[in-house]
Amino acid sequence: MNYKELNDYELLNMVYENEAASDALYKKYEPLINKIAKKMYQKNNGIEFNDLIQEGNIGLSHAIKYYDQNKNILFFTYAKLCIEKAMLSYIVGTKRQKHKILNESISIEAIDEKEALNSLDKVVKDFSLDPSKIVASKEDKTQKYSMLKDKLTDLELMVLDMRYYGFEYKEIAKLLGKDVKAIDNAVQRIKYKAKKLK
Repeated sequence: MNYKELNDYELLNMVYENEAASDALYKKYEPLINKIAKKMYQKNNGIEFNDLIQEGNIGLSHAIKYYDQNKNILFFTYAKLCIEKAMLSYIVGTKRQKHKILNESISIEAIDEKEALNSLDKVVKDFSLDPSKIVASKEDKTQKYSMLKDKLTDLELMVLDMRYYGFEYKEIAKLLGKDVKAIDNAVQRIKYKAKKLK
């Protein structure tokens, strides 16, 4: 059987019974994964291209596993969204780890002794706080974030994560294939949902 001649839905119906159908589907979506990975790779320094490809394949795997033909959405559209989301999640996670050390450190290139002492003073003040208050504050923020995440759509969640890590509206719009107004609308909805949690 020539699997190249089959459409997405025929391959999806065969994918769990036949490994060749699964391979054909991955091969068919390889150019799309490469195209999305190239766009994201160009916009994000410090990200490995092959890691993006791998994440794209994970996104496609998710699409194959969870696609519901009863919902009024093309498999191609759903797969593209899953691939982009997997890559974006990877980028956001990588940036989070990359900046964690920088965000929690003191500059050793202080301009003068006074600046170094001010930095040290900030750290000492943080350590002098009641540890139980620090933990409670972090737990409260984590709980609120978790509650907010449950109320957000997939798009809003991606926008929230990308804004948190410094992506501009135009960058987010380009990466997600949306216009800037759609990103701004998502941000406004996020703010509204966050206020309702207080």
